[in-house]
Amino acid sequence: MAITYDGQGLFEDGKPWLPVSGEYQYSRGDRRSWYKEIAKMKALGIDTVASYVIWIHHEEEEGVFDFSGNKSLREFVGEVAAAKMKMCLRVGPWVHGEVRNGGFPDWIEHADFPTRCNSPEYLYYVTRYFKRLYEEVKGFFYADGGPIFAVQVENEYRGRKDNTGKQLPGYGDEHINKLIEILKSVGFDVPIYLATGWGDASTGEALPVWGAYCEAPWEQTSLGLPPANGYVFSYLPDDDAIGNDMGKRGAAFTITDKPYPFLTAELGGGIQVTRRRRPIVGKSDCAAIALVKFGSGAAMLGYYVFHGGINPDGKLSTMNEQSVYCDLPEKDYDFQAAISAFGRVTDGGKELKLVNYIAREFGEELSRMPAFIPPDNCADPCDLDSIRYSVRAQGGSGFVFFNNYVRRRATGSHALDGKIVEYPGGNVTVRGEELRPGEFFVYAFGMRVGEGTLRFISAAPFCKIGDKYVFWAYNPQSVIIDASEAVKEKIVVIGREEALRAYKFTVDGEERLLLSDGALYETYGELYGCFRDRISFFAFPPLKNVTGNANRVGDSGVFARYEAGKIGGAASADFELTAENAGYKEYRVSVEYDDCGGKEVFLYMDFDADSLDVFSDGKKIADKFYTGVPFEIELGYFGYPRELIVRTYPAKPDDDVYVEVPHEFEDGVANELKSISTEVYATVKLA
Repeated sequence: MAITYDGQGLFEDGKPWLPVSGEYQYSRGDRRSWYKEIAKMKALGIDTVASYVIWIHHEEEEGVFDFSGNKSLREFVGEVAAAKMKMCLRVGPWVHGEVRNGGFPDWIEHADFPTRCNSPEYLYYVTRYFKRLYEEVKGFFYADGGPIFAVQVENEYRGRKDNTGKQLPGYGDEHINKLIEILKSVGFDVPIYLATGWGDASTGEALPVWGAYCEAPWEQTSLGLPPANGYVFSYLPDDDAIGNDMGKRGAAFTITDKPYPFLTAELGGGIQVTRRRRPIVGKSDCAAIALVKFGSGAAMLGYYVFHGGINPDGKLSTMNEQSVYCDLPEKDYDFQAAISAFGRVTDGGKELKLVNYIAREFGEELSRMPAFIPPDNCADPCDLDSIRYSVRAQGGSGFVFFNNYVRRRATGSHALDGKIVEYPGGNVTVRGEELRPGEFFVYAFGMRVGEGTLRFISAAPFCKIGDKYVFWAYNPQSVIIDASEAVKEKIVVIGREEALRAYKFTVDGEERLLLSDGALYETYGELYGCFRDRISFFAFPPLKNVTGNANRVGDSGVFARYEAGKIGGAASADFELTAENAGYKEYRVSVEYDDCGGKEVFLYMDFDADSLDVFSDGKKIADKFYTGVPFEIELGYFGYPRELIVRTYPAKPDDDVYVEVPHEFEDGVANELKSISTEVYATVKLA
């Protein structure tokens, strides 16, 4: 087995490979459900799990290592292996990650020797730490048949330069290379080392990885920001906004200038909420950027974070970053991610799935197709009227990418029918309806389907099911298919809303497409669904064996429909104000459960205040900065408590804070728990 690369992309055993990576930080997760959550990521098109290894989580006190419980790195890597996924370890030792000291233990952060350089004292402790990490992951490297194929060192590392701009000895590339040398010397054996490239960072002999976010909550302003440049197709891998909190700036080279592939590691799977800035991630905010980077030539889609989390308790301090740029809550690291901190698959996660499936299902062809960005493509992120598009093609086969979505902005419409898209060595004439505001998608042309060729289709590729090719469209009734009748018989077109509900699995030894409002995932060869109220799903082709009392009750197009009645279980919650002073209001929340054992009980708290804390048995278990979106926690995670204490803290009109849902001030203050509600979900085995 071998993983290699060239300037265009990655290979596994000589076969083109386009990985889709999602960040899930085990030490901010719950070991009781690691495997289940990894399975949910896989169902959304992720094939590689990335995770920071956060030094302060493992050696908060000098020489006292903790790899137990939720910090068991070895157990987590074992779960990744069991899910038959690959892994990228991001070992730092400085990682940022919105964690205290960027991940450094306090005793390193405040040491009397220089850090993040080749100082002997620092390297002594780094070597000791890396040796301990090796003990946790030995036997799980790719060369051993394990999942770990890549290791990222450092993060947003610019070294230290003299007044001429030259790196000082022991900094910059020298330090990156020294970290890699240490990892190799203690036993790490991976085909690829990575380092973040944005912001003129030093990457040494590592491959650079890039990122883009829909917002920049680290910016020191409470005003709205201009549109993110991630919504514009470009050869520039760097995002001007990313890493501004670390100083700047800017690498002007393009992906065509360098001998390595365009790999991403931090396409936002969401975005953090800080004390200064409270953006709300819309369901399409992140997926549109992912599609744009894909169309710009990305050879790996990497999301940060894909699964939200909760900061662990520290012995000596809290674990949240509290810098002037990223002042985060003590516990909350939900990140508005594709999968929430408590395991709920969000609408944004379903949107990202549409992009991920293209990479997973058609990546072998796409990875060898260079990107070409036509000269009339919009180049200015603030230009909302020009068309945004690109093409990835090789020979007469390829994909045309269109994006007409910009976060919190209205875009214009564009006629597509008859548009000629040229690329080096060929062209394609686009057919179909107009590109409407808010839409983003991919059209395929020259695609090999069985023994024939799909010359063009005005629908987005989704997946392959046996010898069928599934596409989706905003308006499936108006899709144009230019192909022979034999090829057309192999084409299945579904609506976009159906695609958002669709998942591909192998069930009963056969590929199948399943549709459900609930999240579906596969564990150890068994298919599960997470449902609220009623169990209902669709399958194509029909299932041979169904469990969970589900029965086939009819058909809808090519899909067989199954139902199994209500899930049972109920919960209710009430609250009352019990204390009030100038600093906070305190509420008692009472919860009643009926047949909820083993089920997920979500409690939603709608509040209008600066922030909110939740306590159980006198211990703080959750917190949230106000955004205007109700705060959710899953009560089963905390042992189904029957009583919680909630405190809200006042917001005032002169607070220098950016919010997208304005406060409703009364007598110059907003500080109220407005309402609470519950939802009960059950996980059911389907096949």
